[in-house]
Amino acid sequence: MRRKRKVAIHMRDDGPTIEGLMETYRTDFNGGHYVVEIAELVLAPGKTQELEGRCVRVPRERVAWVQELS
Repeated sequence: MRRKRKVAIHMRDDGPTIEGLMETYRTDFNGGHYVVEIAELVLAPGKTQELEGRCVRVPRERVAWVQELS
């Protein structure tokens, strides 16, 4: 089993950054979405807000780039 990577997903058009554990990079299995668990919305450097729910689905068309944090 692969370990999940902590990532920061940076959105296009000045959208928010979402940090969390990447379920998979294979968006074709998830209806064109990245699936992030234990997600947090980055409000400012060093300031985040935890998002409710088991996971967040981010449409790949809205993503500028994905940064692996660990």
